[in-house]
Amino acid sequence: MLKKVISILVAASILFTLSSSVIFSAEASSPASDFSYSVKDDGTAVIDEYLGDDALVIVPSEIDGHAVTEIGPNSFSNKSVEEVIIPDGVVEIGDMAFFHCLDLHTVELPESVMRIGNFAFVNCISMLYLYIPRLTDEFGNYFYGFVYYYSEDAEDYVMENVVDMTMLVCKYSYGEEYAMRYGVNYIYSIYTCGEFEYVLDYSGNAEICGYIGDDTYVVVPETLHGFVVDTISEVGFRENESVIWVVLPETVKYIERGAFKECKNLRNITLNDGIDLIGAEAFLDCTALHSVEVPGSVRSFGEHCFGYETVTENIFDTSYDFELGVERSSAAETFAGQEGLSYHYTDNAHELAAAQYAAKAVLDAAAGYDPSQIVQAEVNDAKIAVSSASTAQDVRDILEERLEVIKGQILSETYDIGDANLDGKTDIRDVTAIQRFVAEYINFTDGEILIADVNGDKRVDINDATHLQRYLAEYNVILG
Repeated sequence: MLKKVISILVAASILFTLSSSVIFSAEASSPASDFSYSVKDDGTAVIDEYLGDDALVIVPSEIDGHAVTEIGPNSFSNKSVEEVIIPDGVVEIGDMAFFHCLDLHTVELPESVMRIGNFAFVNCISMLYLYIPRLTDEFGNYFYGFVYYYSEDAEDYVMENVVDMTMLVCKYSYGEEYAMRYGVNYIYSIYTCGEFEYVLDYSGNAEICGYIGDDTYVVVPETLHGFVVDTISEVGFRENESVIWVVLPETVKYIERGAFKECKNLRNITLNDGIDLIGAEAFLDCTALHSVEVPGSVRSFGEHCFGYETVTENIFDTSYDFELGVERSSAAETFAGQEGLSYHYTDNAHELAAAQYAAKAVLDAAAGYDPSQIVQAEVNDAKIAVSSASTAQDVRDILEERLEVIKGQILSETYDIGDANLDGKTDIRDVTAIQRFVAEYINFTDGEILIADVNGDKRVDINDATHLQRYLAEYNVILG
């Protein structure tokens, strides 16, 4: 019988679009006299019981100078309230706080709420939806989505899930985890900012779940309501017929499966460096899109994400004209090869080639300066390393490192072992230079370290200063 009553109450289907934050009523708070309360050790107040009889209750943020931080256990249970607005600063909703409020259809929870207690909203059969704040991370048993009643069949009280009650949660949040664990319906809270709809994940990152404008050229912003946009969801632009060119910001890391699927008029997509994953079928059936330049940051590609159109269900073809722009030796190049897609190297590859050419010219000059076998070997090794580099910055880093080694070799052949100050002779001033290096007053290059290592143990320390002193005093020691 109870299930029939509930079915009548929740027969309608409702689409919810929430603002970026809970917006409280402009009406004044309910009078303090409508509440009994107690004061905790920290001086904050706990609402112990609602004493009034209003349908709309706006809990005050403070009572008698005490900030309200908790809606206490059973404080509203069995009351005839219909809507309750809870102020920012409340961190806990106590056990059974709204138990068996049959007429209660709306509770506005602030983002400050961290805990919702056991059975807090059980038997609230009129509350079809409950928004769960993003950072709420502690939930009691059966706090929402259940009725508790006496079953004649079971001859006992039972807890039963209400299929038409739905939680509005943030993606990957503890609220979503609770809903999955207890089998409660849930949907993601949708926020609107300008021409974009988005959801939030637990970390506070925004995920585009809809473009509601009609512009042909769309630049996705880096933030929406201050939240960083890091994902284009699987319904972000899907089947959009207006967009021709979409520019994604550097903050976007993930393009989910089917995000731009069947955007028939999409001709250009700008993917900025920073994207890590492009999901399966992300650009499936985008047949006006003939070329995409993929940044080297992309490490993962889903099936049929580029260059495919649907022939029949689950059968895809690459017959239309499409080409990927890829960086040399990148995951995108590997993906294009595996999928049989045409590809060309992008400007970043040209930058790499230019850096490699310049580095080899510098190394050739070093080889021409010192024809010794050891320097020639170092130059050849450096050229091989430069040729294997995947980015221009890698080339610059390799060149800087290898030139230090080559310079060291040239220095060691130009100056005598022990001439630590490079003045062309070995004397007590070199002992002082080594001591200053050991005491960290001066620095040595790699080449100067080779020259200052007079005892040949592959390092420069106080033993080298002593060794050089003994050599200068004509003890029976040799250098190097």
